[in-house]
Amino acid sequence: MKKSVNLYLYLNKNNIDSKKKLNSIKKIGYDEFFTGINDKNETLKLKEQIEYAKSIGLSCTMIHCSYKEMELNNFWLDNEEGEKLVENFINQIELCHDYSKNFV
Repeated sequence: MKKSVNLYLYLNKNNIDSKKKLNSIKKIGYDEFFTGINDKNETLKLKEQIEYAKSIGLSCTMIHCSYKEMELNNFWLDNEEGEKLVENFINQIELCHDYSKNFV
């Protein structure tokens, strides 16, 4: 069975180098990792995370879309805010599709 872990880890609001985290994930014995499309807290952009992980033998199994929890109920409403949220999710899914071409 393959083991997977989330790449996100923040301690005291200090970012840990993305390569260091990926190397640790591999060293500890995980086979896969998952990450989020919102990469502003990472030292590597999303595409770079996936490419680097691939180079060290890790698979990226999932990219989590981002959302603002307070706005999430608008997804179900037939209004302008709901339409914006749907469009945002569609854009993120299209980006995930582009990035997933680099999965191991």
